[in-house]
Amino acid sequence: RPRGCVLQSSPSDRFGSLPKAQQYEALLLAALSGQQRDIDIALQLIEEMAATNVGKVPAKVVGALVDAAVATKDARRVDAVLTVAKRS
Repeated sequence: RPRGCVLQSSPSDRFGSLPKAQQYEALLLAALSGQQRDIDIALQLIEEMAATNVGKVPAKVVGALVDAAVATKDARRVDAVLTVAKRS
């Protein structure tokens, strides 16, 4: 097994060559994937994108965010996410 593992690099090293919008997309999809979906981090990243005029939130990220919210079965959470989805 090689000693220089990709996992030892930082996110900025791995994503640094991507345009800002793609960096955000990668971070958002990572936050919304797997067992530990972190909706709060995703919402913070989306707010940061809006504040810095990075661009629109990609449709697949909005879909993943809505799916994650629905999976919580929390009506308030779903409502908050849908509000953000409408703005995106």
